[in-house]
Amino acid sequence: MSLRLLGFFLAAFLMFSGPAWGSATLYRGGNALGSVPTTNGPNAEPWVSLTDTGALLGFQASLSGEELHLVRGDVRFRIVLDAVAAWRDLYLIPLYGAAFERDGRWWLDIPSVLSLFQRVTGTGFDRDALVHAGIEDAQGFAAVSSGDNSNIIAARVVRETFGVTNVVTRIYDPGRAEVYERLGIATVPTVKWAADQVFRHLIPLGPHYEFVDDSAGVALVAIDLDPDWFGRDVAGLEAATGARVAYVTRLGRGMVVDERLILQDGDEVRLIVPADRAGSVQRIANHPAKEDA
Repeated sequence: MSLRLLGFFLAAFLMFSGPAWGSATLYRGGNALGSVPTTNGPNAEPWVSLTDTGALLGFQASLSGEELHLVRGDVRFRIVLDAVAAWRDLYLIPLYGAAFERDGRWWLDIPSVLSLFQRVTGTGFDRDALVHAGIEDAQGFAAVSSGDNSNIIAARVVRETFGVTNVVTRIYDPGRAEVYERLGIATVPTVKWAADQVFRHLIPLGPHYEFVDDSAGVALVAIDLDPDWFGRDVAGLEAATGARVAYVTRLGRGMVVDERLILQDGDEVRLIVPADRAGSVQRIANHPAKEDA
């Protein structure tokens, strides 16, 4: 099984100059590729220019609403403003921090940049490969290779050797799923939406595009709700976001709702939004205004 974790290009950042604004040298292997600007992040730690990093690695950058696209050949990254995950083609890559824009550049923390552009290749249940990929600091692990046996071995090694409890594995043979569930390992089917659901349970991903009408400029998105929304009605959510609730899934059942429905813990909410405003809608969903006492 070929294991690819933490992105695409092997890169390491060394040497920072200046606590507030300076530059970092980008290395690939033992070779310096050049310098990229740094700035203060939200917690005063140095963040690097994602735009300049991509350029050093040969990527063309373009903006689409609240998204930054980095393209090189047939490889495409999509980074969403204020989201803690990015997409490489159709695959989700978890990030440590959320990108922000300042002075015409997009900035991202160094561990997240490494997650995008660093690749580790090896056997998925090999301890050295897992350590190199950062398993000792991992909050979750998804085994999604093309072989059931490899997936279950990798999942058990991660759980039993490295103590990672948040583990899921893809299973092709439904008859095996019950056995693996008894071992305490969550299983998922092989379809793409199920893989998305895995990552949405591991990390908050921001808005998830389920349908985009490019000609009309609208999108159907699933959003993560802050618990402060629970107990409020749909009308309040629509008024705050400027979007329309398409439907709500509650206890596994979809409901076309009216504005009087009270949101509950566990609700999955889909909204119709302008395609270029999905990120701002998610931020409002993450940070609702406090209700008057």
